[in-house]
Amino acid sequence: MKRSIAFILSLVCMVITAYTICLRAIFLPVSAGTEEKFHVVVDAGHGGMDGGVVGRKTGVKESDLNLSIAFSLKEELEDAGFLVTMTRKTQFGLAETGAKWSKKQDMKMRKDMIAESDPSLVVSIHQNYYPSVSSRGGQVFYLKTSEHGKNLALGVQEKINELYAKDGVKGRVATPSDYYILDCTSAPSIIVECGFLSSPKDEALLLTENYRAQIAKSIFAGVMSFYAGQFGA
Repeated sequence: MKRSIAFILSLVCMVITAYTICLRAIFLPVSAGTEEKFHVVVDAGHGGMDGGVVGRKTGVKESDLNLSIAFSLKEELEDAGFLVTMTRKTQFGLAETGAKWSKKQDMKMRKDMIAESDPSLVVSIHQNYYPSVSSRGGQVFYLKTSEHGKNLALGVQEKINELYAKDGVKGRVATPSDYYILDCTSAPSIIVECGFLSSPKDEALLLTENYRAQIAKSIFAGVMSFYAGQFGA
């Protein structure tokens, strides 16, 4: 009996090991010169003179929260073996020189960076705002003509909903749109509105480093779910 149990446990360990190796083969970027790659562009929305929306209670700038979450997401992705390009790595906007700033030029520079990176997918990080303080939770948008973008958005939306559900927030639905940043590449692209800065409750959560890290982990989990669906893992 003892030998039988030991044999069974040995088989289970072998299966788990093989499964792990398969998953790493799927998700890790392959070496240069091969056809496939897993390269994610993480876009931290706004920046510099364009602070985006601000927190209703504290006045925290969207751009600062976006950058924090973007760096956390970058770390999650790189730990899993993905290549990551960030459109913005500092508090400043892309098209900002001295006292001058151009929203149009900023967006063009983001588009050019995405095109040059030729990524397998794009994730743009933002925060939401609505006149009513009762609106809460994360909202994911995808290009309405992209089926893969929709699948990516559905996966990320599910994970974001699961996170906010712990705080009693009703889940939202991934929504098709035609935002400029979604149409910068043929790769699946999403905008993740991580919470409502018009909601004091969401604002309080997003002000904590821990919750921003959890948001990043939720987005990462959605990305992994998307890739698993793509490759039948």
